[in-house]
Amino acid sequence: MKKIFTIAIQIKLSALYFNKKYISSLLGIIGFFLLSTNGYSQTTTSPIAFSPICAGSIIPVTYQAPSGDFFVIELSDASGSFAAPTTLWSGLIFSFSAVNPTQSVTIPLGTSTGSGYRIRVNGVLNPASGDNGSNLTINATAVLSPPTSFTTSSAAVCQGQSGVAYKVPAVAGATSYSWSYSGTGATFTNGTTLNPTVAFSASATSGNISVSTINASGCSSNTSLTMAVTVNTLPAQPSVITPSVVSPCNSSAGITYTVTNVAGVTYAWSYSGTGAVITSGSTSNSITVTYTAASNGTWTVTPSNACGNGTAQTLAVTLIAGAPAQPSVITPSVVSPCNSSAGITYTVTNVAGVTYAWSYSGTGAVITGGSTSNSITVTYTAASNGTWTVTPSNACGNGTARTLAVVLIAGAPAQPSVITPSVVSPCNTSAGITYTVTNVAGVTYAWSYSGTGAVITGG
Repeated sequence: MKKIFTIAIQIKLSALYFNKKYISSLLGIIGFFLLSTNGYSQTTTSPIAFSPICAGSIIPVTYQAPSGDFFVIELSDASGSFAAPTTLWSGLIFSFSAVNPTQSVTIPLGTSTGSGYRIRVNGVLNPASGDNGSNLTINATAVLSPPTSFTTSSAAVCQGQSGVAYKVPAVAGATSYSWSYSGTGATFTNGTTLNPTVAFSASATSGNISVSTINASGCSSNTSLTMAVTVNTLPAQPSVITPSVVSPCNSSAGITYTVTNVAGVTYAWSYSGTGAVITSGSTSNSITVTYTAASNGTWTVTPSNACGNGTAQTLAVTLIAGAPAQPSVITPSVVSPCNSSAGITYTVTNVAGVTYAWSYSGTGAVITGGSTSNSITVTYTAASNGTWTVTPSNACGNGTARTLAVVLIAGAPAQPSVITPSVVSPCNTSAGITYTVTNVAGVTYAWSYSGTGAVITGG
């Protein structure tokens, strides 16, 4: 099977095209192979959809040829004649198979205005079969300069801001101006004048605003004047407000409330209750407050920047009106525990927002759990009698303490006294027989019988 090699090489050789003696040897070799493979044929130029065209513009030109060749893209004069064409591009494509390239070419600056221009692609071995097939209008550009500066401008705007004015000085020869924006959400009004206005949408993004000049032929300057525009947003809702004391005393000072600081944002704080005074930081992310006989209320912090106010953050505050009341009676799990025992609890009714401080006047007692809560667990080790004291406190200070005297039992009880029966030798079928020992306070008694048929009916 015959192997076809395709090598594409593009070389800028426009000068050599018109002086074939420098490339005759090369083309002779190329022609020998190409003609032997494909035969002599022609190059076809595809239609060009761009018209009118401004001088200085870049347009694509597509063409077809049965094989590689040294190709030249040519521009006719304004009447369509190729008697003295202008070379737009030239290059060598080395291929044994058909080619169908697209080449970008530049219409030279200074090309005269006209409506009869044609473009063709010519090959040395595959000459042009014709041109693009229709007249092209080319408008000469006056090679205008862009405006030199923005005389009225705003380099920083806000989302949702409208009527933002931009202005440039007039440029000689310009009949209009072309404005554009590289970001999103910008709408121009009077966008072909020296001084358009721009409306930025609520979702507009930052970008570059650019302006170029347009001459009477509708051709734009090759460069533009550009300025970066920063589109600012309204500040976001602040973070959750963090208090230094969740439920402060209604007469207290140095209480702080804080949100996360955001650069460029100021904060406005307000309180819906009475008796609260901000003593520092009133426009910052953290304030210090003094309460004087204050009422409950809600703190509101509103963020703002150059674009306006953002969504506020709030915190409801419940103040404590004075020190806590005296705790309820202390309830022990064992009224008179052993002086060496563990797991004994003492409890008062819990009150929200109140902490409890417990202490014992005797010795040998250790709190093993709940030392600041309303219920403690205690271990006694060879302890002495004493008094438990529990003191309530809140942000306003200490309340009145509650106490409980504790009488501990020093070891196991002594042997009971002699058991005294009501009948020394009762009938084996009888009732109401009593057996008694001397009672000792704090001692319980467990009775049992080694025989059968005896039932304890009381005591």
